[in-house]
Amino acid sequence: MKYDPAIRQQVLMLKIKSIKNPLLQKFLRMLLSKEKQLIDLIKFKQNQQTIDLVQDLIEMAIGTKISLVVVEILLFCAQALENCGQIELSIHLYNQTR
Repeated sequence: MKYDPAIRQQVLMLKIKSIKNPLLQKFLRMLLSKEKQLIDLIKFKQNQQTIDLVQDLIEMAIGTKISLVVVEILLFCAQALENCGQIELSIHLYNQTR
C-alpha cells in the first residue's frame, strides 16, 4: 500500500473534528494547513518568514488557553528557529517553557 498524503490529511481532519474544544480545533486546523509552508521555509532558510509564521503559531497556541499546547508549540518553534540558525530566538523560546 502506497503512502497517500491526501488520506493522511483526511484522517487528521476527522480526528480534529472529534475534539470538543473549538479553540483547539481551530488551532489544529490552522497548524495542519501551515505544515508544508513551515517545512519549506525551514528547508530554504527563509528566516524572516519563518519567524513571522512561528509568531502566528505561538499566538494561536496561546489562544487555545491550554498550557500543554502552548509549551509544546514553544518547543516546536524553538527547534524550527534553531534549524534556521536563529539561535538567540530559539534559546529565548526554550527559556519560556520553564
